[in-house]
Amino acid sequence: MLKPLAALALLAAAAAPTPVDERLVDGDAIVAMTVQGVSLRVRISPGAPAMPVFTDTAAGRARLKGGPFGARFVVGPVKLPARTAVADLTLGPVAFKRRVAWTERPFAEGVDGVIGPGGVPEQVVRFVLGPSRPGERTLTIPYDDSRWGVGTAQMTLGGVRTVVRFDPLAPRTVATAAAAVALAAAHRGTVSGDPAPLPIAFGVERPVRTLTLADPLALGPLTIASLAVRVADGGAANTLREADADPDEVQVVGKGKPGRSSLLIGHDQLRHCSALVFDKAAKQIRLTCG
Repeated sequence: MLKPLAALALLAAAAAPTPVDERLVDGDAIVAMTVQGVSLRVRISPGAPAMPVFTDTAAGRARLKGGPFGARFVVGPVKLPARTAVADLTLGPVAFKRRVAWTERPFAEGVDGVIGPGGVPEQVVRFVLGPSRPGERTLTIPYDDSRWGVGTAQMTLGGVRTVVRFDPLAPRTVATAAAAVALAAAHRGTVSGDPAPLPIAFGVERPVRTLTLADPLALGPLTIASLAVRVADGGAANTLREADADPDEVQVVGKGKPGRSSLLIGHDQLRHCSALVFDKAAKQIRLTCG
């Protein structure tokens, strides 16, 4: 016979809700999130910060009051101030508290806010990118889970430690100048085209050129032969060889200031993939592509 305390413990365990371990994100990735009792349309995006970011209008609807701690988002030279507060959130069946931010400029159009996989309560977040393909392979890399920022991986690319991010909503794969210089040196890369604006976040566009790799970069199941370069961000790109330069010509270039080596894998590559999984418990990112 069970003792009273043991029986109560078993009853409490039986009554406890089953933990929600995995969240499946597909389609447009827009979900209903309750913020301070107000329902908002929020997109779960691997390219978004773990800290939920709302628009000023949405924050007003939820009657959020800014506390003493502010935040600032930086996109190239553009610095965007944000207000923050700790809010009561509900996502699906799970209620939780989280510090949230809101800005005058929306992070993304058409939604009240965004949240990254690091901010949702589930331990595993699986983004469905497309149907399964024959001969698929999975790339498994360590997950740098950020409490506030975008979830990233750290990889050595072109001999340089590089922050790697994934965003299926970003139209192009894009590298900062420092990453591009390292990749060009390791993979016989050249740049071409005039600088053209590319949307990054918060409606901010940054100038990019095209980097072509004569020896494509193999990233697990992905093969990257062409990508965009943020020529004015994350270092100096003036050491990159022009595509129309004479290979025997001696080019004199200035030394660029070292910057952060960062690579964003966008839709042009992720369209070949079926799943992107952020496993916070295992501290892994798993990308499956065919």
